[in-house]
Amino acid sequence: MSRPIDRRGAPRYPVVANEIVLAWHEDSGHRQVPGELLNLSQAGALLRVQGLPTSPQRAWIRLVKPAETNWSECQLIATKPGLLSRFQGRGSCLVRLRFQETCPYDFFKLSTHGSTLEKAFQEPRTSEYECGVWR
Repeated sequence: MSRPIDRRGAPRYPVVANEIVLAWHEDSGHRQVPGELLNLSQAGALLRVQGLPTSPQRAWIRLVKPAETNWSECQLIATKPGLLSRFQGRGSCLVRLRFQETCPYDFFKLSTHGSTLEKAFQEPRTSEYECGVWR
């Protein structure tokens, strides 16, 4: 039996605990909703947000936790309202998006590894490494 062909051009990665903000323009003005990133690739992402954006349209996303990133432009591909959204007009919604370019490096690094990489690769602060003095 053969494996099914993956339609994605980039593999999805699991993410660390996070908080994001998704923003877009509506007829009534600019709107921002909080949410969380569920998985991520270099090309796109799956999110759960509080609110129901209309799709497809241009939007912006940024990471708030584990650290804040700059806004990244993206295109909303599809939305799927949760039960409360469908019946009461409020609640969470799943959103598929594609990055305008590729996923920014800082966004990808913080989303998949958290802030632990910065701690792991900090330069030692001892005098033996300063000014090129080696023992």
